[in-house]
Amino acid sequence: MSPFPLSAGAAVLATTVALSAGCTASPLPTTLNFRNTALTRGGTWSEQGVSGIVFVGPGQTMPGAALQVGVIHSADHASGEVLHQRLMASFARSRVMPRHIDSNNDEACKAGVADLPSGPRPFVAIHICRTGVGQSACAEIDEQVSDGDVACVVDGNCARTLCASRWAAARADLEPIVDRVLEPR
Repeated sequence: MSPFPLSAGAAVLATTVALSAGCTASPLPTTLNFRNTALTRGGTWSEQGVSGIVFVGPGQTMPGAALQVGVIHSADHASGEVLHQRLMASFARSRVMPRHIDSNNDEACKAGVADLPSGPRPFVAIHICRTGVGQSACAEIDEQVSDGDVACVVDGNCARTLCASRWAAARADLEPIVDRVLEPR
């Protein structure tokens, strides 16, 4: 489950948030076509120099959407590594039972069970964070696991394998999103 405040998993960005540095329009996307599917906006947020938006699959709503793709941006965090640390700290405070966390300097895969009002939501979430010129951004895929993988999420060793099997594809899906957010304007 994602550390984004609006999501039970992946999560968040502001659509037309004015950034404190220069009052420029937010570089966050207002629409997202992901894996050949037009996703809809699930929510946005902005706090302490960070803005975010979360997109969900057609017909889905937060916080229980099966697919959540979150994007965040900060002009206040000098590097993707620092923004990644903030995300991981937020995840640690969330209402999630983590079963596996694999994290490096600017990426993480988290498998666990989100405690939602509608019931438990087992998930695998992978995020990447990158550094731009005077800014940083992260993107995350948070997917509810299929019934066949629920037992795997609960088993830390199996969850590790689940993360490893999804990481390369997730990175390939997320890199273009982060690159677009970090483009010089």
